[in-house]
Amino acid sequence: MMVSAMTSGDEMQLSTSLASCMEHHSEELPAPGGALLNAFIYKLDADVIARMWDFIEKRGLADAYNDEQEAKRVKH
Repeated sequence: MMVSAMTSGDEMQLSTSLASCMEHHSEELPAPGGALLNAFIYKLDADVIARMWDFIEKRGLADAYNDEQEAKRVKH
């Protein structure tokens, strides 16, 4: 059986589903299980953010993004 890597979209869907499950069923989970599930959700979210940032950097968009954010900060 071949297992393929998850896409960012897959990770986001799984993270959202697990977070919703935690919200609705947290009282039914033992404390260690809830903490472990929260850590897994955090890992999925962190991976998606890292993938997005890699995409931005590889295409030379990081500087443009940072410049835009700095311009917004200066306005306020």
